[in-house]
Amino acid sequence: MDTLKNRIRAACRQITPEILTRVPHSFVTRAQACLQNDGRDFEHLIQ
Repeated sequence: MDTLKNRIRAACRQITPEILTRVPHSFVTRAQACLQNDGRDFEHLIQ
């Protein structure tokens, strides 16, 4: 369990302010792709 916690903490430390700035745009893009593909797989549509 400690190993898992340490890995999660290390991953969180990798999140930069720039990444957080891009989150809203990325979310909207993914939501739109999901809607356009009727909820089916859409990852291949996102670039």
